[in-house]
Amino acid sequence: MENFRGAECGNRIANKGNMARNSGWFPCFVLRGKRQSLYDGVFMSVGGIMLKDMKSYAHLKPGQKGTRRLMEKYGDSLLCVRYRYDEKRGLRLKTAEIIVEAKLGTPSFRYRDTDIVAVMIPYTAKALREKLKAAGGRWNPEEKLWRVAYGAIRGYAGLVERIVRE
Repeated sequence: MENFRGAECGNRIANKGNMARNSGWFPCFVLRGKRQSLYDGVFMSVGGIMLKDMKSYAHLKPGQKGTRRLMEKYGDSLLCVRYRYDEKRGLRLKTAEIIVEAKLGTPSFRYRDTDIVAVMIPYTAKALREKLKAAGGRWNPEEKLWRVAYGAIRGYAGLVERIVRE
């Protein structure tokens, strides 16, 4: 693989990606006597064709042999390194999976329609209790909560917001 100026690789890559616009140098290779850029259909493929065509033959964790340079570059952000081979194009690629952003947060809870959820309804909210009864809800006197299938109350905002996360 060699680096050529954008004009030598062809005009097709001049407008692809910030790296191509800013650097002026593009990684290129010669395939069947024709110069091609790595940005021409290899990394910028459509519809997941790239991963389907490439076989991963090594999956390495940080610290294993073959990950040293990437460990120096990315440090603790490096999750794994994969070596892939694209039979169609005759390319061997090394890919790195890195952590780009980490934020504190609470996980979003998602319920399936068949999940039984606990709903807390005050005694004075008669209309909500009637909706729960109509949806098949059962009162649990020990917990002082209503139990109902999530799919039966999914559309009712007043009931969904009263779900008790256990």
